[in-house]
Amino acid sequence: MSKRFVFAVGLVALVAGLAFAAKSTVWTVPTFAERNAGFRVEIPDVGLSVEETTKLYAGKPVAKLLDSDGGLKAGWMRFFAPFDPVTTWMVITDMEHLDLVDDAYPASGSLADKRKTLLPYVFDAATCVENGEPIMYQLLVMPFVAPRRMCVRHDEDQSAFPWEAAWKLAGMGECCKTGQNVNMIEYKHKAVELKKNQGAWRIAPLPPEFRKTEADRMRTDVVYYVDSHPGGDLGEILFVVNKATSTALPTLMDNVVFHGKSWETHLNRHHGGGQALADYQSWRSAYQAWIQTK
Repeated sequence: MSKRFVFAVGLVALVAGLAFAAKSTVWTVPTFAERNAGFRVEIPDVGLSVEETTKLYAGKPVAKLLDSDGGLKAGWMRFFAPFDPVTTWMVITDMEHLDLVDDAYPASGSLADKRKTLLPYVFDAATCVENGEPIMYQLLVMPFVAPRRMCVRHDEDQSAFPWEAAWKLAGMGECCKTGQNVNMIEYKHKAVELKKNQGAWRIAPLPPEFRKTEADRMRTDVVYYVDSHPGGDLGEILFVVNKATSTALPTLMDNVVFHGKSWETHLNRHHGGGQALADYQSWRSAYQAWIQTK
């Protein structure tokens, strides 16, 4: 079994985990406070060894597979991002640009068709509103496996740390049926619907014991969790799907870190700078002042 195949199947679950915000990105003023006790998605407690905590501080991810239904494994990952929670939050909730095409991004897709998108393998994205709730649709095109499609409902909470961006699979709303990109109809007809997808990001300052330098105060403790079933008849490739999850988790971290390091450039190029950039700089400054008191 090729490594490229393993990686592609894993992205069915992991890329899906980012689909939790509306197509038009609107960020709100964050709250800097501690001890958020109300979470939308339960994430299992995962203990770490001394070696693993050393990896975290060094900027490397710690990824684990946790037991889930039907022999599949849920993906859990924790890493310390090299920038502040404000930047991290904006990166992971910028769903307006899931299918953005730009030469700055690496090409991804099937063997015959590739696009340079902000989020790898997302060829189409759209939103609709059902009962007052935004629903996000995504079409994923990858090598070696059939395309996948899904709709998810999202819920975001920045009332206190850890901030949470959570999602759960929704039914096929109108935007899921029609999509947005008319050039993707062929892929949509071939696409397999995800059977299960729920999870969350949790974003917080580094715990006090890891704030060894001033720079550590402007780093982020990130936890990512996804419990997903890619749909279709998995049969003998069940073990491949589980292996793919563990392989692809660190790649997801790399994508977040890549975009966060050039976030001001992204805001200028794709959000028109202006108010979005001013808000970002203001919120970062406010966070820096707040974390200095902790």
